Amino acid sequence: MKKQITLIFRCKSVKLNFVLLLQKSTPKLLIGFFYLFISSCSFHNTYIADHLIKKQIVKNTSEHSERNWLSDGKIHLITIGTGSPRADEKRMQTSTAIITDGNFLIFDAGSGTSIAAERQHLPMDQMNAIFITHFHSDHIADVPMMVNSSWRLGRKHNLPVLGPEGTIKVVDGINQFMSFDATYRHKNGDGNSSISFAKAIGKEIPTPNEKVKSLLFEGLNGLKVYCFTVSHSPVEPAFGYLIQHKGKSIVISGDTRKSENLEYFSENADILVHEAINKQILKKFLEVTVQYPDDTSMQIAATTAVRVMDYHSSPLDAAEIAQKANVKTLVYTHITPTLGPFLARTFITVPMFLEGVSNVYKGEVIIADDGFHYELNTR
Repeated sequence: MKKQITLIFRCKSVKLNFVLLLQKSTPKLLIGFFYLFISSCSFHNTYIADHLIKKQIVKNTSEHSERNWLSDGKIHLITIGTGSPRADEKRMQTSTAIITDGNFLIFDAGSGTSIAAERQHLPMDQMNAIFITHFHSDHIADVPMMVNSSWRLGRKHNLPVLGPEGTIKVVDGINQFMSFDATYRHKNGDGNSSISFAKAIGKEIPTPNEKVKSLLFEGLNGLKVYCFTVSHSPVEPAFGYLIQHKGKSIVISGDTRKSENLEYFSENADILVHEAINKQILKKFLEVTVQYPDDTSMQIAATTAVRVMDYHSSPLDAAEIAQKANVKTLVYTHITPTLGPFLARTFITVPMFLEGVSNVYKGEVIIADDGFHYELNTR
């Protein structure tokens, strides 16, 4: 004979009903244990929640960010965001960071990259400078938040934003755009530094000639950042950057067609961070769009794809530059289009992306994901 017992248990505001079908012979000790388990759930729920909340708070404090990277004698390269203007669930838009010897530099800051930098526990309050390659939105949309977040999280020094002609105008707009927010947060006691540091300082430099680099920034402990032109017309000017420190060099391409000037300044670089667009996949996309001549959205997308292929580089283009320039490591970023989920990446899109690369370039090749971290020893 079975006996039904309904237990009512209230946890916070949630009422739970447990229905037990007990045999007459069910041990009373087992029933007792069950009652004990239910009654202890509320305690454990509170304890576990408190523990997890405290752990997350500690994890998010500046003391637990990657501050040791500032002083461990290495050069740290982090691809904060590796995506494109198109939405990608696994990639924010473009941003790259260099951290070394007290320097924390940001190169471009597309949408979502400020939050990504915080999630990656970068030492935001130690940010020294932001560099802009050009003024496409997917490279500058989060510059305001990089400035704002670094200030709110404790930055106590001026933050220059540097780039091609037009940068001062962009920065003036950013400062105006964020002025109400800075005032409100300052009145509310956010951050612990002067409101004057909530504003960025724009600095721009005339466009260098071909095969000429211009010194744009001198950082701490001998670090130098040079700019040079790349080919991204009709977007002009557009810069690439050369970072030199303690005998090591890193080149960041920005957006560009295959560029002889980029190749020239990448000579013997330790790392070349180069944009890459998979033109094979885009061509297949165009084959699909021609089947829908009356679909406006399809035709707009097709027109965009054709234009995009014209003023960006393929993975093979970047590999050829890296080989000719004797680059040690080639890092792909600004990945276009999305590489898709695991199976598609493994068996279709990544093999297509890298097709022919190993035939022309013999160095290390990396398709960067958001949060990818690479170290260079300087000792």
